[in-house]
Amino acid sequence: MCPVGFSGAITDAASSTGKNNEKDTYKDRKPEYEAKKLHGRPILFPCHLRHRRLTPFKDSFRHSYLYVGTPVGLQACYSPILCVDLPYNPKGKWPFRKAWFNIKGQDHAIRGGSHLTIAQKLREYLKSEGADPSEWAYAYLLAVPSINGQVDNPLGFWYLYTTDRELTAIVPELNTSYGERRMWLVRQVLEPKLESGKSRKSPYTFRGHFGKDIHVSPFMPSAGGGYTIDTCDPCASSSNQLDILVTLTKAEGGPLLVTRVTSSSPGLDASTASMWEKVAFLVRWCYVPTTTVMTYRILSQAARIYLKAPRVWIRPEPIKTAMGKPARADERTLERSFRLILKASVENHPSPISVTYVTPGEHSQKSEVFRSLDMQKSSQLPSPNITLQVISPIFYSRFFHYQSPSIAFAGELLDNVRTRTLWSSDPKIFASIFGSIATGMKPTMHLTGSNGWRWRLLSILRTAPVATNYPRDTPYTCFKGLSGMDHWILEHCQLSEIEDYRRAMLRIFLGERIGGTAGPLKQFSDDLEPFGLSRDAVLRIYDAIIKAFIVTMTVSLAKLLEGRRSIWVIALVEWAAAGLNIWACLKAYV
Repeated sequence: MCPVGFSGAITDAASSTGKNNEKDTYKDRKPEYEAKKLHGRPILFPCHLRHRRLTPFKDSFRHSYLYVGTPVGLQACYSPILCVDLPYNPKGKWPFRKAWFNIKGQDHAIRGGSHLTIAQKLREYLKSEGADPSEWAYAYLLAVPSINGQVDNPLGFWYLYTTDRELTAIVPELNTSYGERRMWLVRQVLEPKLESGKSRKSPYTFRGHFGKDIHVSPFMPSAGGGYTIDTCDPCASSSNQLDILVTLTKAEGGPLLVTRVTSSSPGLDASTASMWEKVAFLVRWCYVPTTTVMTYRILSQAARIYLKAPRVWIRPEPIKTAMGKPARADERTLERSFRLILKASVENHPSPISVTYVTPGEHSQKSEVFRSLDMQKSSQLPSPNITLQVISPIFYSRFFHYQSPSIAFAGELLDNVRTRTLWSSDPKIFASIFGSIATGMKPTMHLTGSNGWRWRLLSILRTAPVATNYPRDTPYTCFKGLSGMDHWILEHCQLSEIEDYRRAMLRIFLGERIGGTAGPLKQFSDDLEPFGLSRDAVLRIYDAIIKAFIVTMTVSLAKLLEGRRSIWVIALVEWAAAGLNIWACLKAYV
């Protein structure tokens, strides 16, 4: 399989980005047979990771680590050890890949974009940073591989090279334990090598600085300070070895934490290794990058440090330059409902206005512009253009908890910066768009028959959204009954859209009643948050407990039915079946 060069692959990004048809997308993702050179080779780097904390208390640990480096633009499979950026075939017979380790475009850079190659996603990110992708002719990705569709990549690196193969920039890709992602474009700050030919004594050929503005750990400040990265060139090492040093500095100066990744042995070139070498490597390193091992290491070290740390920092909501956690199934459904409400509200606004709606982009169109009808009739009318960016997909579930859109935006857009899930270029003007229509969202239809009790159940289960870690300036006002958004959906949407919306809200309210704002798991969720387990992870644990309990009860009751068929035993079996449905709701919710 002949790989495609980075410079050639990113050129075709614009033509294939807008294609949404799954069949056409798959065709676009097929590797092209162009004779274009790449920089670097697909290498598996066995490493040691050393983590040393210097202040306010001292701590250190070390464990094995596995990085995979691949030229950006490569599309190939080296079975059974590594597949790189192969297109997903929806008509494939088997759900798994042809190799144990995988580097996939959907796991890196911007969220979503499963139809984009790794090179195309890198191009989209560089453009979003205001950089010219043509400045770099080559790129090399260093990341933890995925196994069986699961990946835990705390820190990856994109190395950017000029046409002369000179490393001039790096894009660190940070993935937190809370599912959030942050990328920085970092340029070289070291002086070039002396013309006399004397090279530096340091093994590092690149140094860069970038600020810290995202919550990474509960044992360090959420913002302030910055990172300094020193790294060797992974493509220039003759022995295929790595040496990366990341230093976190405090806002007032001085190092706070030092992390170093060094090769424990020469890397394995997947493109030239023999079958015996690949199998031997897999036997030794197959378990290291698994999500189970990575998560266990993170949580065990966090629990140990928790006993030594003098204080714990609370996690704020991510800023707009970061990427929120991946959307749940119900949040994807509610995004479509929110889009309909936003579009109708802008189009019916009495003044000429336009709104650029920017989503997390994972399972929906990345951005869309809505214009009022007055502006559509006359494009010459002066009108403000307001940008609305959804920072985290959790906004979609929180939005429909409120009584009206204006109240929702007051809580999610105009509140404290540490609790906001939205960002707008002009928050007050944007919130006023919904102020005029909020009072118009009155119930104009009566719910009767079999459909009525479902909505009444939704009204009974309605509860406050999950509280943010920081207290809100605008507290949530509890109410019963249907919200203005519920009535809007009932009056303006098709039957299938109404059913999808109602089921999504029912799963959310049910999940929050059991494991969120009320119930025995509330304190359990709060206690595990510092260790990197979000409320969604707690629900997964609860989900597993419920499943085990239901299976055990069903088997026990089935054995009892063999001996006697009393009414109370039959009733318990029916309750077990009902519990299975509750578990299914939680499964869809998570």
